[in-house]
Amino acid sequence: MKQAFIIDPIHILDPGHDTTVALMEAAQASGDQVWITYPQHLTVVHGQAWATLTPVILQPVRLQAGRWIASPDWYTLGEPQFQSLATMDVLWMRKDPPRYH
Repeated sequence: MKQAFIIDPIHILDPGHDTTVALMEAAQASGDQVWITYPQHLTVVHGQAWATLTPVILQPVRLQAGRWIASPDWYTLGEPQFQSLATMDVLWMRKDPPRYH
């Protein structure tokens, strides 16, 4: 399965705290492909929703002494691809409204 997440910039997410990262890790652990995009990368082409989607591989956090620990390079991005959102099996809107950058 392919799961796409519309998120805040990945570099500002906290892998030891954000539920978005936990959802992406769970999808990856179940064997699904995980893709990310940002609201500004969404568009409509001939009445269909499209986005620039980037595949991501996550290095799962680990529990150590009661704390979630993430490696500094906890994610690896693949090559962005412009594609229809209809190619995804699941679409998550995980943009955090209180964040203004």
